[in-house]
Amino acid sequence: MMANKSKYTVELIKGTGLVPETMTLLENYEGQDKNTFVKFILDNNILATSSERRAKDIVSRVFFKRYVDPDRAIVTRLKTIREKGLPLKQFKQLLYLYTARVDTVLRDFITKVLNPIVNEGKVILDDSTPKAFIEHLNDEEGLNWNEGNIRRVTSGLHKVLIDFDMLSKKNDITFDGISSFVFLYILHDLHFKGMSDKEVWEHPDWKLFFLDRYSVLDLIKEHSLRDGYIAQSSGDLLAITWNYKSMEEMINGLL
Repeated sequence: MMANKSKYTVELIKGTGLVPETMTLLENYEGQDKNTFVKFILDNNILATSSERRAKDIVSRVFFKRYVDPDRAIVTRLKTIREKGLPLKQFKQLLYLYTARVDTVLRDFITKVLNPIVNEGKVILDDSTPKAFIEHLNDEEGLNWNEGNIRRVTSGLHKVLIDFDMLSKKNDITFDGISSFVFLYILHDLHFKGMSDKEVWEHPDWKLFFLDRYSVLDLIKEHSLRDGYIAQSSGDLLAITWNYKSMEEMINGLL
């Protein structure tokens, strides 16, 4: 089977979670274009512990790819949320969401491999599982990654899961549930992207947080009335009356 190879990259090698670096860049980003922002970061030694090449990679191939290129409103929202004091543990779930949205290796591992493991009630990830997934991906998608790349992508995958509190260094599965705010953020984000209520309900993003359609519906009902919308459901039908008119209004209303 030959798939679109471009959707699978080795970018996790460059990035992993990079939570402290992302927080620093969010504080300093004011809407500059990529080259201008890279120059600002280097001129002011903002990422002091990184080499010039590493700093360029972090800005261009991580920060911009995850939080600027998909939609420039993302950075503004994240800055507002951070300033309003969302706890770091919950904030990291948002960083994880945007990382998984642009990195298909991470997304596929979570949704196709880790999701079933968690839903089976297992609490430890076998050491061999990430590498087996990367090797399978390499073979099935015809990526032609050599052993060195396979090893580095596997290591990057493991590291990003630790960075985003999905795993411990001992491979314990440590994710303890989506936060209420992050659930409501995703719910409204999908809605404001123009999706129907059913498309929002059944969107693949929920699998990143180990939620099936029944769990999502339960959470939709749980937050109905008090958190910016009214939901009504019957069987496979779902209708939501949305009160907030924008993501900005939702963030300010809930934080």
